[in-house]
Amino acid sequence: MGSNWTQITKSGKLPLFLMCAFPYFLKEELLPKFLKSDFNFHYYRRILGATYFNREEWDKCLELIKLREKRRPGYLLELGKEFEKQIKRIIEFCRRYRGSDFSRSKARELEIIYKKFIDLKKKWLALDMTYYVIDRYLPGILTSEVGRKLKDKSKFNEIIEILTGLDRPTLVREEKFQLLKIADLVNKRKFSLKSGQVQRMMKNHIKKYGFLNHYFYYYEPYSAAEMGKRIKEILAKNLKEEIRKMKLQEKNQELTEKIVKELKLSPQAKLIIGTLKEWGFCLNYLDEAGCLITHYFKNFLLELARRMGVTYEMLIEMTFEEIDEFFRKGAIPPAKKIRLKERIKSWGLVYQKGKFKVYSGKELERLEQQEKQKVGSQIKRINLIKGIIASSGKVRGIVRVVESHRDIAKIKKGEILVAPKTTPKYVPAMEKAVAIITDEGGLLSHAAIVSRELGIPCVVGTKIATRALKDGDLVEIDANKGVVRKI
Repeated sequence: MGSNWTQITKSGKLPLFLMCAFPYFLKEELLPKFLKSDFNFHYYRRILGATYFNREEWDKCLELIKLREKRRPGYLLELGKEFEKQIKRIIEFCRRYRGSDFSRSKARELEIIYKKFIDLKKKWLALDMTYYVIDRYLPGILTSEVGRKLKDKSKFNEIIEILTGLDRPTLVREEKFQLLKIADLVNKRKFSLKSGQVQRMMKNHIKKYGFLNHYFYYYEPYSAAEMGKRIKEILAKNLKEEIRKMKLQEKNQELTEKIVKELKLSPQAKLIIGTLKEWGFCLNYLDEAGCLITHYFKNFLLELARRMGVTYEMLIEMTFEEIDEFFRKGAIPPAKKIRLKERIKSWGLVYQKGKFKVYSGKELERLEQQEKQKVGSQIKRINLIKGIIASSGKVRGIVRVVESHRDIAKIKKGEILVAPKTTPKYVPAMEKAVAIITDEGGLLSHAAIVSRELGIPCVVGTKIATRALKDGDLVEIDANKGVVRKI
């Protein structure tokens, strides 16, 4: 059973300190508590930057959630609200320690803070996978009803974008809007980016939103140089149009209510719309929380690494159990430090029936090679790719494949961004792109939501785009039909 793996999501290299939360909360049966069911996953693995579950268990989870929602409509909306609460709890916990000096804290004090953080972290991530199950069936019910009731089929994509769009601002949208305001002021008053007034505005902007450059324990806040570069790129666009598109998002709730009334959508459709908006917000909030947690809690992690005698980069490649062992024994063995250095480059994780193993070095290379042989490194002779319409439009352009957040600097202005998925870390690259194509995701995905805010075509859920396309390919993306053609 454990060998029948199905890939659920791919995000590239992430710290083990983040991803090891999954086997721990599965082992501690936190998922059944949240789902209010006796169902739990017993198989999980992370390899080559992708997350896999057992196919039979994944399908069983889908059927369970379908049945629960059918018997008690609103079940998934309640789960979404609980997910939002868990995200807020860990953010607020980390916020307490913002800027704190832990150098004089006793080991026991550090241990108490660490254990509370890990407890919140497991609860925070336990519901994350539920979205991927929901996304497999809930949007389909809504689009089916809209398709039946909508007389003017040419408006279908526009209607779905509104109904599945967020009715409250994300931090990413908020940050982008404020940056547009700075760019607009620079443009109107012909300010130099080096002028004192602009520098002060940028400094305040970075103070408020700079943390969005973090990504789950990686990177530093935006620098003035990076922010200046983003403003220059915005100034090259039609500022009035960019601001208009951002303001349009503020009317989502009003537009949604209007559509629901005009189409006379059923109570079930109304509930699905509310559920999708809640989960769409949570999925973006989850990524933003990863940025905030890194920003608020990094001082603690830096001090913990210093006490252990390891680098910060080594610390974030440790499992919870390994850190617990340090608190018990007071030291990290030299052999363990060697393995931690290997994990900085890459690691793999396999969890089966309550036990999990971390792979690195030569052992990982063998495991990855086996996986590459199974899936193949490239899908050949495919000229047409199909996916889900996330943001309508049609454009031609040169492909730039961005396999992970580490590669976002590759993309150039006017190119088509092709990625497994996107996160807040991708936003500067998304701002340069003329269109976005992703392997995974649905109407609630980060790529779908941000592409609508940027007003650029986007096709998600293609499954194969990053393997079928390569840098330099000329393609036409028709996001009115959900297809991508090689030219």
